Amino acid sequence: MSNFHRNQASNLAALIFFAVFFACSALWSRPLWAKPLEQLSSLHETILAARTLADRGVIRSDKTLLLKACAEFEHIVSLTQSALKQAPTAETEQFYVYGLYYLAYVQHWLVLHGRGKNDDALLTVYLPKAIANAETLIRLRPDWAEGHLLLSTMYGIKLSTQLTLLFSLGPAIERHVQRAAELAPNNPRVLYVQASAYFVKPGIAGGSIKKAVEYWRRAAQIFEQERLGAKHRQSLEPSWGYVEVLAGLGRALEEQGEMQEARAVFRQALSIEPEYVWVKEELLPNLETRIQRSR
Repeated sequence: MSNFHRNQASNLAALIFFAVFFACSALWSRPLWAKPLEQLSSLHETILAARTLADRGVIRSDKTLLLKACAEFEHIVSLTQSALKQAPTAETEQFYVYGLYYLAYVQHWLVLHGRGKNDDALLTVYLPKAIANAETLIRLRPDWAEGHLLLSTMYGIKLSTQLTLLFSLGPAIERHVQRAAELAPNNPRVLYVQASAYFVKPGIAGGSIKKAVEYWRRAAQIFEQERLGAKHRQSLEPSWGYVEVLAGLGRALEEQGEMQEARAVFRQALSIEPEYVWVKEELLPNLETRIQRSR
């Protein structure tokens, strides 16, 4: 081979080398999250689908579904966190906030499931995670009532497992519930939590079955209006709570001796969610037994 051709070949090799080098550099410089970031436009639907999965898990008291939903939201949070580090946008941050909220929400239900099934491992694993995520949520959105409600609930569960924390967590719970009520007094989930507090507290501490019924009725009316208007069907805003409110209202009515109305409320809950395990397999059958015995 002549020097000319040898030089040509060397130059061609060099060109190929640099072409490959710059092509690889472009790929290497492209962040690892770039492909997921391109999928952020579909995150709205992804969050809705994961939320539906979580709702099914709650209604059926299904640990497997709850764990699947938890994994989905962990992925969403991880994806949006990575995207925010590289190219922060208001839309991505919003997805991150909703992902974090629903992750804490599902973790909270895993904790409750663990308590109901005497599965201490769920409590041990998910209670600290749920609290940490809810606290992060408050730092990100201090004026969002939903975050305050979620954190107050988690603190309440922690307090029930460690009564020695009464003087530290008790005021914190009250503070977050009060803040949520200030921010969104007509939010049905705020009314639900307030009613629950009236229901479980002893009279000497401000508890009142009558007040619980009042607040749960108001919450149920708002939920029914939202359901008829399909307001939250495609929104990422929290929409859970309707059947939980009806379950609480039915319990309070039963406590007052209003057996027939309690039965009607429980049946209403099942007309909305026929697979709602708590009402279907426990609250309504127990009430029916009480009614039969009272005859």
